[in-house]
Amino acid sequence: MTAVLSVPVQDERPDTDDLTWFRFGDINPMTGAPYVASRFAELPAYAANVVRGTRLSPEQWDALVAAGGASAVPGIGGWHALAGWRAEVNSRDYDNPPADVCGDCFGTCVTADIDGSITGTVGEPFLCFCAQGALAQVGR
Repeated sequence: MTAVLSVPVQDERPDTDDLTWFRFGDINPMTGAPYVASRFAELPAYAANVVRGTRLSPEQWDALVAAGGASAVPGIGGWHALAGWRAEVNSRDYDNPPADVCGDCFGTCVTADIDGSITGTVGEPFLCFCAQGALAQVGR
C-alpha cells in the first residue's frame, strides 16, 4: 500500500527551487503535457500522491482528465510542497533499486543528488536523467 503524503498547498509559489513546489498546471516530465492533463498512470509518484489525497480513485481521475475537468478538483489548485516527498527520495536504498524501473529515480522522475555534484547540495532532489531524456524526445 502506498502512503498518502500530507501535501501542503499554497496559492502563491514561495521563492525556492523548482523541485520544492509544483502546480498541476506545470509540465509533467513523463508526458510533456500538464499534470492536470495526464492520466493517473502517467503521473510521477509525487503528483499521484496529491491525487490520492483528494480521495479520487485512479479511474475517477482519468475520467476527469478525459472530460477536461481535473483542474476543478478541490485540493488540486495552488502550489504543492514536496517536503515529505523529498524525505522519501533521500531515504531510498540506491544500492538496491527495484529491477523494473530506473535505478536512479525508482520510476518517479525525481532523484537525489547524493554527493552534491549536480545541484551543489547533497541530497537535493532534481529531475532524473531518464525524465530529461523523455522530455528531449517529445521536443519539450
